[in-house]
Amino acid sequence: MPLLVVVLGESKTGKTLLIENLVSYLSSKGIRVLTCKHTHHFIETLDTPSKDSWRHRKAGSTATLIYSTGESALFFDTPSLGLSFRELLEKIVEIVKPKVVILEGFSSLLNELKDAYVIITARTPSEINDEMINIHKDKLLGVGVLSYEKKHSPTVPIYNIFEESHVIAEKITRMIS
Repeated sequence: MPLLVVVLGESKTGKTLLIENLVSYLSSKGIRVLTCKHTHHFIETLDTPSKDSWRHRKAGSTATLIYSTGESALFFDTPSLGLSFRELLEKIVEIVKPKVVILEGFSSLLNELKDAYVIITARTPSEINDEMINIHKDKLLGVGVLSYEKKHSPTVPIYNIFEESHVIAEKITRMIS
């Protein structure tokens, strides 16, 4: 299994920006990265209603693959597979063969992802959740903050997401080398 990194934080704390920066850095070094986004919101469909693929699924297709030479997407009803997230991730990893998997969210599945490393995000250093840091201290890669104010902590590395994401990416690069 590739290196698993889970990015956790409240809404509007820079999770997606940090992931964009990490993926950009890692992929520029030739490192294959798989990203996964978790949502707690019910989504009826990610597919486009009334398009062919949506119609295939509405007609009863177990899964629908949209394929082009540029990009592809696979749609399926998650419960119908009978797989846990971890089992599904392992199957996707077999196909994509990434060196790093970055998960956005997934806090409810961390028990299933015991080998995952964690990055926590916060708007400012003062909003850093100490309880979350204590829970993940053994697997914590750092804390990313959106604020330009700098706070040094003797126990956990804090990075400005705008200026220092590459430091976390370099740490990840060393871990997979």
